[in-house]
Amino acid sequence: MIGKLIDLGFLKLSNWELLDGDLHCDFCKYANEKNILYAYVIDGQIKYIGQTVMELKQRLYGYKKPGPTQSTNIRLNELIKNVIIDGMTSPP
Repeated sequence: MIGKLIDLGFLKLSNWELLDGDLHCDFCKYANEKNILYAYVIDGQIKYIGQTVMELKQRLYGYKKPGPTQSTNIRLNELIKNVIIDGMTSPP
């Protein structure tokens, strides 16, 4: 599955880590770009595909600090944290 994404032009954009229980993301050169199509791939399986209308760093911040009514942000926040805790791999 990762090969198909790479063939479509997907690049690895960021890495997530837990620091004192909070998610932190390093940003790539595309952090200030808008209208980015992105995917979360975990252990070779696509878990989520999204598109930003805002800057990529703003969109990823929503996953880092979801609001109480932002169900997608809450779900992806938990998914990312669990992947880190479980030690799974998360390519592109």
